[in-house]
Amino acid sequence: MERSDQELMRLLKLGNELALSLLYERYAPKVRSFLNSIRLENYADDAIQDTFLKVWYKREVLNEELSFHSYVFTIAKNYALKALNKQLRVELMDSLETASSIVDSSNSDSPLLIKELQELVAQSLHNLPEMPRKVYKMRREAGKSIQEISSLLGVSPSTVENHMNKALNQIKKDISPIFAIAAIVSLSDSFLRF
Repeated sequence: MERSDQELMRLLKLGNELALSLLYERYAPKVRSFLNSIRLENYADDAIQDTFLKVWYKREVLNEELSFHSYVFTIAKNYALKALNKQLRVELMDSLETASSIVDSSNSDSPLLIKELQELVAQSLHNLPEMPRKVYKMRREAGKSIQEISSLLGVSPSTVENHMNKALNQIKKDISPIFAIAAIVSLSDSFLRF
């Protein structure tokens, strides 16, 4: 006879590892399918592992009256989105470094491309809503940590991260044209050398 989620949650609260294993077997494939459906498949393995670790560590405060299904899916989604946000920040920094190196390696137009890149970033910052702009400047220009910004602004660290992500995503979107220009200049300069 298959045990209900509520029964397994009650056993899990008591530290029963078999209950965790049974819940994992029941929900890991469903969570993977869900993450795949929202195009977060690259983060599925880590999200599933982290999700069930969190379930284990938080087992004593589980409310067996609530839906385990909703609980586990919410945790998995949040872990996957955090990983995705982190990946987007890394990609933005890589893009900025790539653009900078392309601009530096191109011909005498480099100062113009660098200046244009700086102007695009400044314009993008100017067009941001107040909070994302403030968070970006505190983080990137003043070098403050997420926790420091959170304390200074009186908001949660996750709110600070959300504002930072909003700023970075908008800047990336706004400066993408300069990458295309820099790549074309670099490629045309390379072809002219042959």
